[in-house]
Amino acid sequence: MVEFEMGKKLWSRVREKWNPLTQKWKRLTSVQRLAIIVSTALLLAVLFPPFHFQTASFTVNLGFRFLFTPPVWSEQLTASINTPMLAIEVAVILAIGGAAYLAVRNSN
Repeated sequence: MVEFEMGKKLWSRVREKWNPLTQKWKRLTSVQRLAIIVSTALLLAVLFPPFHFQTASFTVNLGFRFLFTPPVWSEQLTASINTPMLAIEVAVILAIGGAAYLAVRNSN
């Protein structure tokens, strides 16, 4: 029972700390919230881009990694950013954000 009370106290402290942030979030308009969400998605897409290793005969996709720590294929070969895939990713984020903006704008 003591553990439950400690968890309850901890949860109330967390709620007290986050309450001002949630109140500020509630005061934002729908368009402002959407702008924050889309810009956060774009920031994450650029900070964690897709990497690949490409030669004349084949391409190996190496997944998503932090921008400043690219994956190493071997000791001599370092991966590069898969720019076409990143461009598609950014375009999809912007398209979804634009469609959501049109939906939010027309609902007000």
